[in-house]
Amino acid sequence: MDRHLSKKGDTTAIIFEPNDPKEKAQHISYNELHKEVCKMANVLKSKGIKKGDRVCIYLPMIPELAFSVLACARIGAV
Repeated sequence: MDRHLSKKGDTTAIIFEPNDPKEKAQHISYNELHKEVCKMANVLKSKGIKKGDRVCIYLPMIPELAFSVLACARIGAV
């Protein structure tokens, strides 16, 4: 993800389609994605999660699921 920030920072990285058809799709840019992933990675690290640790994520299909999975990858958690 980091390698795309300089060239694609403001372009869409993820499109989240909510279950409710009345809700608009949410477009998340690479910059927003990076910010949220770093925040989540810092939360995980503050809880003592480190490289090689196992993490279980139980979330519905919401943007925070992607943030969490990418945050684990960022810090090397499995």
